[in-house]
Amino acid sequence: MLKYNLIVAVMVVPNYIEGQPQRQFDLDSQRQPILEIGPSATRSIRGWKTGVQIALKFGNRYAVGVFGYYKLPDAQNSPDAFHGIYGLYLFNRYSRLQFGPSLRVGYFRKRFLTIIPTMEAVAHITRRISISGGMGYSDRFPYFDMKMSIGL
Repeated sequence: MLKYNLIVAVMVVPNYIEGQPQRQFDLDSQRQPILEIGPSATRSIRGWKTGVQIALKFGNRYAVGVFGYYKLPDAQNSPDAFHGIYGLYLFNRYSRLQFGPSLRVGYFRKRFLTIIPTMEAVAHITRRISISGGMGYSDRFPYFDMKMSIGL
């Protein structure tokens, strides 16, 4: 009898303990679409730009949204404004650290259509707060993107 209880304890208890946070994260992420908003910053050959991203996140895998980046200090009147739409697809949806490709399509200086494919990493700090960073190439030069999102 002791041998049977020991086998059950060794096989079931660690799996139960390890599975609880993951199961809870999965249940939380299966709810209705979440509206996320947050500050973001980019670094490219054109310098630093800061702005805001607003996204609609479906489950824990897809996100679509709009963004606007402006060069400081004259943010709103900047001729280097870059704004448009983006889409994101995340792999390993059952993890708090996710990776996936994203695509940004927007207008730069109100006349150039720019398409920037990136790879992003998203770290979920809590159920509603996450931080992410990505890297891609724009005009054969590296493009970096960082943001913090808050779910509403």
